Amino acid sequence: MIFSSIIWNAAYNQTEAILSDISSQYAISNIQHYDMQQEYPNFVRHIYQFDSIPEFRLNAKLDAMLKFPGSKIVNFDIDIPNPTMEFMPRKQRFTFVQAEQLKEYIRKKYSVIVVPYFFDIILHMTETDEERINLTEVLSKYSRYKINARNPKEK
Repeated sequence: MIFSSIIWNAAYNQTEAILSDISSQYAISNIQHYDMQQEYPNFVRHIYQFDSIPEFRLNAKLDAMLKFPGSKIVNFDIDIPNPTMEFMPRKQRFTFVQAEQLKEYIRKKYSVIVVPYFFDIILHMTETDEERINLTEVLSKYSRYKINARNPKEK
C-alpha cells in the first residue's frame, strides 16, 4: 500500500537522513520538494481540512512549525507491502500498524534534533487511499511552489 508523506519545514534540514531511515525499511518514490513561501500556513490548513484534528491543536501545531525558519517541505511516497490493520485505542479507530510504527520511530528519533519539538511537526503520513488522493489534490494546487532539490537515491 502506498502512503503519501510530508517532511515538514521543521525537519527539512534532516530530509536526507529521514529518507535514508525510511528507505532502509521500505521503498520510497516520487520525491518532490516545495518551498511554500508565504502560503505555508494555508497549505498546512489545506492538508488538515480532511483530518479530524481539532482547530486548537492545528493552530498550536502551525504556531510550532512557524517558529522554524523556512517554508520548505518534501512530499514522497512510501510503499509498505501488505500492512496489517489493527484498532488503535489512542486514535479510537483502525489504522495500519507498520505505518504507525514508522511514524513513531521517525518522530521519536528526530524529536531530539528538531527542537523545540511539538507533536507531529516532523512527518505527516496519509493513512487511507482517500487521504492520499486528497493530499495529491492539495499538492497539485500548490504545484507552482515545487522546486528542484538534490534527492537521495530512490529505490
